[in-house]
Amino acid sequence: MDTSVIESISPLAAELRSENPDCYLATLFAPAAERRSLIALYALDNELARIQRVVSEPMAGLIRLQWWDEVIDGFERDKRVFHPVVAELKRAVAVDGLDINCLKRAIDGRRRPFEADQPPDIIAFERYLKTVGGSIASAAAALLGITNPVSLAVAERVAVTRVVLEQVSVVEHADAARSLWLPLAWGNQNDGDQKVAWEAETSSNRLIIHQLAELGLSELAKGRAEQVSIKRPQLSAFFPATLAGLRLKNRLRKERLNTLSNGAAVLAWSWLRGRF
Repeated sequence: MDTSVIESISPLAAELRSENPDCYLATLFAPAAERRSLIALYALDNELARIQRVVSEPMAGLIRLQWWDEVIDGFERDKRVFHPVVAELKRAVAVDGLDINCLKRAIDGRRRPFEADQPPDIIAFERYLKTVGGSIASAAAALLGITNPVSLAVAERVAVTRVVLEQVSVVEHADAARSLWLPLAWGNQNDGDQKVAWEAETSSNRLIIHQLAELGLSELAKGRAEQVSIKRPQLSAFFPATLAGLRLKNRLRKERLNTLSNGAAVLAWSWLRGRF
């Protein structure tokens, strides 16, 4: 598929392609009518994820998230905000019915690392991952006409894989390690210091990445086992998790994925099979 076609549909496409090639590729397999709104949705997710990567002070992170929350509340009041992502989100809500509640749930989930200490256990951590990833996946699934509760639940489950990959990236960059929000028990493996910044290439860093990858791949496998019949035009909502799973496997093998070439081939084969 000629990627220039999709870039002519949305002003956010080029940036999404650069910052989140997995989600960009997934939109290529969506019906043309929904692509622009899907790009806007994933662009918002990028904006929210970036806050955790670049902000070191909790209050600063909460202020940025509150700004997005108020912006979305302002859609109903027709409040004008000059921001490219905001403009496209507003259009997606008005034209394609993008679910505002899902957007607000995504923002609320992103507050957790700035509001609380490390999650006490893996259950709390998984709940955070599902809130953050599942809200975006639910919105994407709804845009593509998925209404079956089982399919929606699967979309939320496998979306954990994508957020796990995001956390792996944070772990891999020592300068952003201060933003880690991982189960307390994992931090205790680092001489009991739950706030420690895991340095790249250390044994603790590799162990954290391994644990994250195993968690993400497990959720993807469970989702695939539960999969019900999904129409090909709707597979796009699941495809970011497909590529995230492939990336996590490559992390464990210490390999890298060229998303725009290898990833496109993987998704094309998955689309032909009607699977994710």
